[in-house]
Amino acid sequence: MGIPHDIYGEVPVAAVKLSPESILTEQQIQELLKCRIAKYMIPSRIIFLVELPLTPNNKVNKSAIRKLFMQPEH
Repeated sequence: MGIPHDIYGEVPVAAVKLSPESILTEQQIQELLKCRIAKYMIPSRIIFLVELPLTPNNKVNKSAIRKLFMQPEH
């Protein structure tokens, strides 16, 4: 999904739920995507969640995920 960006207007980000045995990092995911999608589509930030937030209809709650990205980074 996209979040607001001062220069580009919007940049792609991703929320990922990894399987328990997976050990992928943010950088590894970005590297894997380089040969699969256009550079401008590669998420600038990736957060890992235990569970993706869902709407009452059991769809991914994009607004809840967007709020996670809008919080200041530590």
